[in-house]
Amino acid sequence: MEIYQKIGTRLITGGIIVLGSPAFLLAMGSPAPGGGQAKPGADWGGLVMLAAIFAIFYFLLIRPQQKRTKEHQELLKSLKRGDDVITTGGIFGRIAEIDEGTVMLEVAEKVKIKVARDQIAANRSMELKPAPGKDEKKGPDQGGSGSFLDKLRGKMGS
Repeated sequence: MEIYQKIGTRLITGGIIVLGSPAFLLAMGSPAPGGGQAKPGADWGGLVMLAAIFAIFYFLLIRPQQKRTKEHQELLKSLKRGDDVITTGGIFGRIAEIDEGTVMLEVAEKVKIKVARDQIAANRSMELKPAPGKDEKKGPDQGGSGSFLDKLRGKMGS
């Protein structure tokens, strides 16, 4: 029973962090002077709090998602024959043919599968290009300019 009394006292006095936080107090608005009714239009706290929540959602959720979508669309437009890609399902392959809505991937020698173009998650060819100034004379086993599938086939064959 003592615990409930202590909690009730804290709730009433605003000792709990949520009830005593500036955001909560701003949303509740300030009491009218003299304990009477507040003036019409004087309670902007709720509107300010709603705007702040929307701004947080926009900058933390909506804007980054729009940026990712735009980057994915650019990736799909830049695909070309011979690129090493990975699908959203985790399949690695090299583009053998590319159409408007589908891509034919070569996943092994003489093994091709057809996937939807929008299911391409990443272009591994762009990630594997050596950085400027790196030694390009290295072979695929030494981390040089060999394609991703060449490296994968080298590891599987040995």
